[in-house]
Amino acid sequence: MVRPINILLSLFVLSWLASCDVEQEPRTEFTTPFKRHKIDLSYRLGDAFSVLRGKDTVLYNIHYNRKTRVNYILKGDKDTIFNGIVVKHRGMYLLNRPLPNGRYRISALKFTDSTVVGLGTEYLQTLIIDNEVANGNLTEMIVDTSRKYILEIDRKIATELFSTLLHNFEEEKLLIDRDYYKHVDLINSAGQVLNMPSEEKAGRALRVYPNPVELILTIVKSSEQDYNYRIIDLAGKEVHSGVLTEDKTEVDFTHLSSGEYILTASETRESVKIIKK
Repeated sequence: MVRPINILLSLFVLSWLASCDVEQEPRTEFTTPFKRHKIDLSYRLGDAFSVLRGKDTVLYNIHYNRKTRVNYILKGDKDTIFNGIVVKHRGMYLLNRPLPNGRYRISALKFTDSTVVGLGTEYLQTLIIDNEVANGNLTEMIVDTSRKYILEIDRKIATELFSTLLHNFEEEKLLIDRDYYKHVDLINSAGQVLNMPSEEKAGRALRVYPNPVELILTIVKSSEQDYNYRIIDLAGKEVHSGVLTEDKTEVDFTHLSSGEYILTASETRESVKIIKK
């Protein structure tokens, strides 16, 4: 099994390679996702959260597609760092990202009320797993190593693997908007939402209606402050932008394709999901 000392050594080597701009292509792929109840990360973190990284505060947005049960994590409002199925297991959040060949990359996150571990480390986690396979470990999960390292999930071994991986990444300070805090414990074992605060009760700066929208979307702001806003699609492409100066602003959605969009404003950490019929 994976030993912490091995992972620490791997992290040191990989960090050194990264500092030298040496890009190594990960080889490990899983035949299936880790199978547990699929969850919506926004019920744990809200639609947006921030992480203190050194002297910088990095904003992340979360979008969840209820039809496909896919979570999208965006760094800022442009860079999608993850899209895939998220499950919770033994206190960890396992991110299952589908690959074009039908297999999966799997990485792990762990949250407390004030910290996060493993965010944005899929690349490093996969390279460490590569190293374990190359060193003759994880043999019980290996299907093929001829070109890629193809692994199938053994729940016990995988649980220990990802738990050990997370112990060797640094905790980062997590900032969540507590007024709009939606905890995953509010979802039962069938994946049904038991309770969720309304936008009015949550005291959000921005609200929209009708949602879903077919023709005209109205954006309502709750303060006198002006907001510079953007509406983007799930690929991060901007479809509309402007400044909210009035209490209510109408946006024409008639020309947009059916699907899901995200409203953000640079003056607030909030994001709002919009569904276009």
